[in-house]
Amino acid sequence: MKKFSVFLLSLIVSFCDVHATLYCDLDTTSLIKCTFSAKHHNRIILNRGSIIKVIFSETDVSIRLEEESGQVFIQSLAFKPWPTTLSVITDEGLVQDIEINFTDQSSEILILSIPEECDKMCDIECAFNQDIASTLEDILKGRAPAGYKSFEMDCASQAVKNGVSAKKKAKFVGSSNTLYFWEIQNHSCFKKTISECELATEGTLWVYLAKNLLRRNEKTFAITAQDNHE
Repeated sequence: MKKFSVFLLSLIVSFCDVHATLYCDLDTTSLIKCTFSAKHHNRIILNRGSIIKVIFSETDVSIRLEEESGQVFIQSLAFKPWPTTLSVITDEGLVQDIEINFTDQSSEILILSIPEECDKMCDIECAFNQDIASTLEDILKGRAPAGYKSFEMDCASQAVKNGVSAKKKAKFVGSSNTLYFWEIQNHSCFKKTISECELATEGTLWVYLAKNLLRRNEKTFAITAQDNHE
């Protein structure tokens, strides 16, 4: 019934104004950029399956996850909204990062499609991403993930790029990898865009970056996984 509901909603959407609908392939390794309405509700739909969790900034947007259909309803909270980044997690454990810009336009619907090649590797990749999603959830709730020991850190800041610094605040040591919790800050007088690859070093397994666009003096956080054998 749930799959049929999503199919039916997708079919209805296909008759709507094409400019109000955006189709994108789900890609766990890249950031999807889209533009949503600043004044109206917007939606994210998964064409096969459901979205079960959204990681987002509660000061930027209002999020309502509709459990029956697996859709996400999004509305900006800011009077003059700025770009924000969120991550959606599917019922198969896939994680998609999405950067949203808000403008004065009609409601937008983002439909995420799972490519065929993703299906072929689903058993391996889904299990891997489910582990990452579970790990992120534990850390964001202030606890050490299962199998890891936590340690506070007070390291000197290091430059990510001109005007942007990163500082290790904690680490979580596991048997095969170590997770680092970073405080990222824009010290410049201008907006700065940073990417996951700018935080990666040799031996980095994956990077989670809460926000890609930082305003003046704004802080965000990142989590990196480092191979213990490198």
